[in-house]
Amino acid sequence: MPLSAKIDEFILKLGYSNAHVLGIVVQLLTSGKVRVDYRDYSERLQLVARGATMDRQEAVALFERHIERLQNDEIPLETTQKIMVQPPQG
Repeated sequence: MPLSAKIDEFILKLGYSNAHVLGIVVQLLTSGKVRVDYRDYSERLQLVARGATMDRQEAVALFERHIERLQNDEIPLETTQKIMVQPPQG
């Protein structure tokens, strides 16, 4: 599975602003593998190419570029707005 698809999956599960997604991606890109524990199961991820690891700065930059691309390609999900409709008086 491409890394971009896995990042998208994590973003859907954990949310755009979740620091856990960044932590997972950075750990995977810097060490080459990571284990993600959920309440009901765990998932192990490993880069296909062992030489594909990078330093932390490069990993964070790659993640940020991916998030920017997602936000430009999709309609961003904003916080829910409260709209009050009052019945007409009279």
